[in-house]
Amino acid sequence: MPKILETFIVLCILLCISGCGADDTEVVQEDVPVKFVSVVPPNGYVIDAGVRIITLTFNGIPSDVTTDSGNLELNGNQVMISDFDYNFTSHIAELTITWADGIQKLQYHITMPCANEDTGCEW
Repeated sequence: MPKILETFIVLCILLCISGCGADDTEVVQEDVPVKFVSVVPPNGYVIDAGVRIITLTFNGIPSDVTTDSGNLELNGNQVMISDFDYNFTSHIAELTITWADGIQKLQYHITMPCANEDTGCEW
């Protein structure tokens, strides 16, 4: 085999090997969606009208959090909602909480403190 051909083949092999090295492109990490984990008190629970506070926990820090009722307070991966409205006839509170990555609907039955424990309370 002529010397020039051998040199050419060796150069081609070296170029192929050197081209198979590590990729210098930067890996961009995708944003992981923040998901709802739990709520205290649990969805569907009976709560007192005077203590209308719920705390939602997420698997990360949620952004763009809103609620359709009540006061909202963010603390890391937790969101506290207080003084939310409820239907005075059905005694049901329905809340919708939204954040950048999702939506969560909650419902609670609201009890009223009894003014006269001896005679019982009527709604």
